[in-house]
Amino acid sequence: MCFFVMALGGLLLGKAEPLSAETLLSALARAYAGNPDLNQSRAAVRVRDEEMPKALAGIRPKVNIQASAGPLYGNLRLSAGRNAMTGQRQFTQEYYTGYPRGAALNVSQSIFDAGRTTNSGDRPRRTSSQRATMRLTEQATLQNGATAYMNVLRDTAIVNLRKSNIAVLRYYHRHRYYRRGYGYRYDPAGAMFAGAALSIMGAGIAAATAPRY
Repeated sequence: MCFFVMALGGLLLGKAEPLSAETLLSALARAYAGNPDLNQSRAAVRVRDEEMPKALAGIRPKVNIQASAGPLYGNLRLSAGRNAMTGQRQFTQEYYTGYPRGAALNVSQSIFDAGRTTNSGDRPRRTSSQRATMRLTEQATLQNGATAYMNVLRDTAIVNLRKSNIAVLRYYHRHRYYRRGYGYRYDPAGAMFAGAALSIMGAGIAAATAPRY
């Protein structure tokens, strides 16, 4: 059992990965830029900002301009009476070409809209409320990012501390007891080594499954 725990401890020591060099500021910047809740709050603020000019447009003047131009071709056939000798009807053909052009300007101003535009004066307050909600989301995002970053540092420090403890116990176990011929009898160092190996396994799992920022 001690030999198995020693092998397991060596395997954990051999496969331990170094801590990422990412700083707290860079981690918070990455969380601030890519957090989905914060992006949703930003989009909601933009929607509120776009509603303001739409609401104020109800009382503003409206201008409508229409214009048309283009060639016009015509063929006019008129009756010219009857032929005196044959008695058949006679017709004359007239062809004409024109270039009609036209334009119309329509300006309208709403004088009364039943208070609809006036009642939209609370939209700035709604926008301010949405911005306050976004600031709360920003604070929560940064707080969660800092907490996750410090949890990773804590779990990594625990792993490194327990790795050092395993190294000391392994040295003590090999040189203090085996050289004196105790063999595999009850060995306090071996028991401590086994407990340390299990603790570093738990710390490694905690560091690997810690929520990311």
